[in-house]
Amino acid sequence: RAAVAAAGPPPLPPAVGELKAELHAGLAEVQLRLGQAAAAAGNAGKALELRPDHLGARYARGVARAAMMDLEAAREDLVAVLRARPGHAGASRELGRVRDKARQRDTQLATRLGKMFA
Repeated sequence: RAAVAAAGPPPLPPAVGELKAELHAGLAEVQLRLGQAAAAAGNAGKALELRPDHLGARYARGVARAAMMDLEAAREDLVAVLRARPGHAGASRELGRVRDKARQRDTQLATRLGKMFA
């Protein structure tokens, strides 16, 4: 965190922006491992602000969004990763999980609505 803060506020020189994007992306990966999905999504988003084509940050944000049950946004991030790198195993696996979670959520919603209007 100290390294990210030391880079300073925008606008940043290109080299510093690249470094800061890498630091944010790395911090997001660590936060995911620690189970801090919201913080990971925030840092991955900051990395993407600095470098929109950063696949690691996009993947991390997708995984974090899935953990927070923001399934549509997670799907968008993971599909973007797969468009850029079609063989990305992690993105393929996570996208499958997101689709499964969305199906389960939709089934539960349909059941609840059915009970409500029965």
